[in-house]
Amino acid sequence: MTPNTTPKAGKKQSTRPSKSSAAPTDAPAQGTGTQTAPSGSSAASAAPQPAPFSLIGRIPVTEVFPVVEDGRWPAKAVVGEVIPIRATVFREGHDRYGATAVLVRPDGSDGPSARMHDIAPGLDRYEASVAPDAPGDWRLRVEGWSDPYATWSHDAGIKVPAGIDVELMLEEGARVLDRAVAVEGRDEEGVKALNDAVWIMRDPSNPVADRLAAGMSDSVQAALERLPLRDHVSPSAEYPPPGGPRARPDRLLV
Repeated sequence: MTPNTTPKAGKKQSTRPSKSSAAPTDAPAQGTGTQTAPSGSSAASAAPQPAPFSLIGRIPVTEVFPVVEDGRWPAKAVVGEVIPIRATVFREGHDRYGATAVLVRPDGSDGPSARMHDIAPGLDRYEASVAPDAPGDWRLRVEGWSDPYATWSHDAGIKVPAGIDVELMLEEGARVLDRAVAVEGRDEEGVKALNDAVWIMRDPSNPVADRLAAGMSDSVQAALERLPLRDHVSPSAEYPPPGGPRARPDRLLV
């Protein structure tokens, strides 16, 4: 026999939920608009992070390559592989400038580096090639810098032939080369080439054209190409940031 469940006439049926159907006591409060992650979750902390913000120096460096997702992931190479490093480098005014690509070793010390060259005239896009020499978690950065020798060479090449500030320009060039001689790491060949040029430039008995030519000689330019005189060095951030994702031990992070 089935019991009759029809409510008696004239008696209002209650709409209040029974205790058994009440919401669990540990449910999140409604209307807060937020949800908390489960306790012990490390998803946020384990997410790869971009390279930290780097202040823009006197010589801005932007759009560094190779960089994956702003440094969240490392680019990869094998030992000895030649890696092209590119960046957009520029400055205000008319003074000349340059850039250097630097690989940072797994222990944090500077590794192979190379002077960069303009590969897209008018777009300020520079490139150099470097090669890691051991496996590990390498990083890279690009340094922009003011080039006092190139600035002097450009100005002197205009003024001296025109007879404008001749002695001033020649002495300025000699002082620039004096500074270049003192750069740490200068090889003996470079030191001799620069000192010989300074001696000729400061000798008033030499023809003006010869004095200028000494300061712009191939040997002087070669010495400064190997190890330039750099002012206002402005490094980019390092990619990928320290402590970022790691690759297999037989790969390089660059």
